This record gives sequence, C-alpha cells and structure tokens, in this order.
Amino acid sequence: SEDELLAEKVEGIDLIVSGHTHTTLAEPIAVNNTYIVSAGPYCENLGSITIEWTEGGERTLTDYHLILIFGLLITTIAYFGWVSVGLLGNIIYAAFVITFFTGTAIISKKFAEKGWLIGICVASVMVLLSLLFYTIGVEAPLSLQFYIRSIITFVICIAGGMIGVNLPTKK
Repeated sequence: SEDELLAEKVEGIDLIVSGHTHTTLAEPIAVNNTYIVSAGPYCENLGSITIEWTEGGERTLTDYHLILIFGLLITTIAYFGWVSVGLLGNIIYAAFVITFFTGTAIISKKFAEKGWLIGICVASVMVLLSLLFYTIGVEAPLSLQFYIRSIITFVICIAGGMIGVNLPTKK
C-alpha cells in the first residue's frame, strides 16, 4: 500500500494512521520501525493505540484495539432506504456524538489529567473541521442547526474528557 511505501522510504515516522485505503487492520503493520494502523472505512470502528517510549528512546507498542461503532449499520440503513434521509442524518450525528464522547474519554484516560481541556481541544478540532466543510461548500450553508450541534459537540467532548480522567486504570 501507499502507507507501506511511505514507511519504507521515509525514516523517523513512528506512526501512520491510514484511512485512504479503507482497510481495517486488526493488528498494526510494522514497516521500517513505523507502525501502520487503520480503523476501517465509513466510521465502522474507533481505533485506539498506545505507544510508550523509555527515557532511552526505545519505543514499545503496548495496546492496539478497534471499537466497533455504527458506521456499518448506518451504511446498511442508507443502502436499503429503511428510514428517511432526515432521520438518517440524525442517526449519523448521534453516531458521531457517541464517537466524540468515547474518543475523548479514551484520550483523557490515557493522559489522566485535565479531561475538560482535552474535551475542549477535541471539540474545537471537530467544530473547525465542520466549519471548513461549510466554508468550502461541501455541506449546506451555516444554520442554527450548525451552532446547536457545535455546542452539543463541546458539551459531549468535555463530559467525555471529565469522565475519562476518572475511569479506573488497570494495574
């Protein structure tokens, strides 16, 4: 794949998070001291990877797993036309909210401090990306719905971050 070629030719890359190939990798691929991971197409999974470095600079992959989310279900519903387009849009938005919450909780658990700040950072990136799509015309013009969803995104991400830092860790 393009990712493997990149890892072979460029030194110093620790991790490539792939998405272009629409491939689901149950385990990372190691090429030239670079890990390549991919959670799969169309929001099927949320990927989580933990890489730790020693003080001497040695790197260890300590955890990698995929969490199945609603993408496959949404794709199936859309394909067969089982619900209206408006309801499907709301289902997709709900899937993203769940993904934001879960992702922020996982990230916050790993850092184990300032979950609210991590939540604000994640939400800011999501809202800025949404704003970019509106600006370049991929989505409909800005509306009250955009602002409401942006506020919900911030609340969900901050809540996920605050809950994530308080989750018990394995010993």
